[in-house]
Amino acid sequence: MTLVLCGIACQFFDDLRPYALIQFVPCIAIPVMAILLPPMYTHSSYWLWLQYDSNSLHAAFYLLAKVEEAADKVIYEWTHHIVSGHTLKHLCAAMVPVFLTLMLAKRSIQTER
Repeated sequence: MTLVLCGIACQFFDDLRPYALIQFVPCIAIPVMAILLPPMYTHSSYWLWLQYDSNSLHAAFYLLAKVEEAADKVIYEWTHHIVSGHTLKHLCAAMVPVFLTLMLAKRSIQTER
């Protein structure tokens, strides 16, 4: 619902700042929350690698994906037209379920918080 409202605001005001806010505030908010709030489960540090985005979860991978997306043509030239930055962006996003699965498989409730 938030993304729908963001899309409407971007169209109505012809301004991409709401979109940028939704894209980048979680990059700061989730690591800060992970550091300041005591975790209820073990292996919660995996959240620092992952982060919520409009499409999926990522943090370090999200940042790497943004860099790969920005360097799309450079990466495509560098790899001799084999793979583009956009392709690598999606491969980074594909790593997110792997980390979430590891986190959920290994975690347990922390008795002392």
